[in-house]
Amino acid sequence: MTLALLILAKAAAVAAPPPDFEWSKMQTVVPPPIVSIGANQRPPKEITPDNVELTGAGEVSVQIPPKVFDDQLTAHGRASDMTVLRLWFDPAGKLLTCEAISRWMADEVAPICAAVTNASFAYAPGFAQPLERGYIDLRVTYARRIDPVLPLRFRPKGKGTQVQVMVFDAKSCRVTSGQMSDAVKDQVCKVINYDPRSLKARAASSAFDGGWANVRVWLDMKVLPPDQRIAVTIEPRADRIGENLVYPDRSATEPAMPLSYGTFSLPLTSADFPEAARRWTIYSASTVLVGIGSDGKAVSCRPIASSGAPLLDNRACALAVQRGSFAFTAGVPSAPMRYVTHKVDWRALAPARP
Repeated sequence: MTLALLILAKAAAVAAPPPDFEWSKMQTVVPPPIVSIGANQRPPKEITPDNVELTGAGEVSVQIPPKVFDDQLTAHGRASDMTVLRLWFDPAGKLLTCEAISRWMADEVAPICAAVTNASFAYAPGFAQPLERGYIDLRVTYARRIDPVLPLRFRPKGKGTQVQVMVFDAKSCRVTSGQMSDAVKDQVCKVINYDPRSLKARAASSAFDGGWANVRVWLDMKVLPPDQRIAVTIEPRADRIGENLVYPDRSATEPAMPLSYGTFSLPLTSADFPEAARRWTIYSASTVLVGIGSDGKAVSCRPIASSGAPLLDNRACALAVQRGSFAFTAGVPSAPMRYVTHKVDWRALAPARP
């Protein structure tokens, strides 16, 4: 049996080829840039108690009724969308306000913000940044769930529900017209990837290396109950990088201990590097001031020199309080609280790029 017959046999085991199949012109993919961050890339930005970024400084909790997103998608005629909310919290973690961070999305964010009434922020233990209010930016992605009838039933153009798929090289693809389970999405992709028309279109396209094309097919869909029609993902936005942050100077009231007083220990591995920052190339470090109790345990922390990313600065402090300890030199006089500076070199912790 030839390779072509084997490919067609594999596709037939998944589902019959779609009767109608629209393949757009192949386009070239421009890979996302690797972002390099370090200090002093931008003008200095002074961190004041009423303007503290909280990304990495704790956990945010927020719930928004799915109907809000359903109404937004209907109003704008979309199958999926994304927006960014900025939530402000007081020192107790109570929500103060919700706002859009750019004018062009203000109208879309307003109804979503109006539905945010029960958000809260749990600060990491020992968070000691001078704070009157702080904010966290949330990336909110929402989409209509689509659940095709199984086994897959492809329909003629204009019948059933249109599904748009981005087809990439190496016979991979991604459904873009709504949220679909991975298992069903894989079945749709296999049918499209092994369809003779798809193979022919690839062969005819000199731009396919590193390229992609949109494919439209039509499928029979299940009718989902109202509470299952929208898929929502809410996660902290972690792309505020390259900032030249200037933290408050409190060295007069919180002086660091002399080196002769002992040694601070903070064991870290590449597993401690934030997942959200793995696309970054790090050329800097976060310096933090750690409060040490009389027993040598770290009890508080605040950044004093920035890596250029608030997420990394706050993450350094969270780790310092979780695992940091200080071994006092014999004979050092006891005190309820002393301070030590420590530098977390993110360059050494960043996972190797493939």
